[in-house]
Amino acid sequence: PSDEQLAIDATTGEATLAYGFASDDVFESQFVRVPINARECTGLIMDVEGDGSANNFFIILHDATGEQHLAFRAPLAWQGRQTIEVDLKPYLESPPDMQRLIVHWGGNENQRIDFPLTAIDIGVAKRSSRSKDDGQLRFSNVRFIE
Repeated sequence: PSDEQLAIDATTGEATLAYGFASDDVFESQFVRVPINARECTGLIMDVEGDGSANNFFIILHDATGEQHLAFRAPLAWQGRQTIEVDLKPYLESPPDMQRLIVHWGGNENQRIDFPLTAIDIGVAKRSSRSKDDGQLRFSNVRFIE
């Protein structure tokens, strides 16, 4: 696999994450972690340019306790720019009866976002039904909304 590579266009602010995976079916992912300081918010919006690879695009949010929340995951089935909107409301309260969900791990394990958010991971994970082992993910205009 190629090394993770992130490039940011200084004019447009668009970031490009080039990725490469081995051709076997062992799990791999490549991502960029961006430090943030996001206060109370209920949503996340960003523009994402898909490469049609069918690998999984994902967004992981890190909260003040170090807990990580898988806020979004979808196959890169599209090519070209698309606006991704993530509703964070389900992440603002712990699950009923403290049911264990696989989209939260680490930190204080209360399975809800404890603000402020301190980092966001944006990346690609290999899928067995992928059409390509390598490609690039472009994203821009990352914003948190109330």
